[in-house]
This record gives sequence, structure tokens and C-alpha cells, in this order.
Amino acid sequence: MNFFDCNCMLGPTATNRENPFDSADALLAEMDKLSITESLVYSSLAYQAHPSDGNERLIKDISGFDRLHPCWVLLPPGTDELPKPDKLIMEMRDANVRAARIFPVAHKFPFSRLVLGGLLEALEEEKIPLFVDMGRNHWSETKLDWEEVFAIC
Repeated sequence: MNFFDCNCMLGPTATNRENPFDSADALLAEMDKLSITESLVYSSLAYQAHPSDGNERLIKDISGFDRLHPCWVLLPPGTDELPKPDKLIMEMRDANVRAARIFPVAHKFPFSRLVLGGLLEALEEEKIPLFVDMGRNHWSETKLDWEEVFAIC
């Protein structure tokens, strides 16, 4: 049986809650120990500092490791911190990024169609799955508005 881990963070962490993997080799060693075949990986720098820097670093850090697949951390289009959705999708395609992740609680933006609409439409059109961090430590502590989640879905 092959296992695919869709929630791996690469790089040092500022929270000390997660076990950090400082390199692709370290992540692969842990994957081998746990019999995980492949992983979807995002950058701690993209999560805890800035998405554009972390996404760029991620591509470099996992280049040549065919078991590791990049997942970019995104922000709402209105912040103008990342390219507009159509250009962002082209950059993702060029970098062979097939998944995205957002952190509305950690990055302090509303999880709503009003804020994310253009980005959601672009991801949907390109069939890029979006992972949404719920901003919690335990399942009962979800900090997102479930009505917004249902409305977007």
C-alpha cells in the first residue's frame, strides 16, 4: 500500500509545536521510517514569514526530489503581495505546483468569497485543490466561520 502525506511542512518553525524538517533529506528519512511514499510539501517560511519568499525557497529546496510535491501558500488577491490570480496560476503551472494552501487565521484575513473570490475562481478553473488551515490545535477549537466554509464550498 502506498501512502501520500498531504500535510508536510519543510523548514524551521517558530512555534516549537511541530517537528521541523530542515531539509528535504530529513523529511525523506522520516517518510521512509513511516513508509510514506510521497508528500505534498509547503514551506515554513511561506507560512510563518511571507508566501512569496517561502514558495520560491520551497521550489529550490525540493528540486530533484521526485517524491516531494510543492504546495504553495497563497494570500487573498486584494493584498497585492502575490501576483494577480491569472499570473499566479501561470507561475504555479510553470513551477509544477498542483496544490495550494491558505492560512486565514494565522495570516489574519476573512475566509470569505468577497475576499478570496478571484483566487478561488482561478484555482477552480485550473483544478488546483486548496487546503485551508483551520487555525486550531484541536478539532473542537476551529476558529473559522463554518457558514463561510459552507458558502464557499
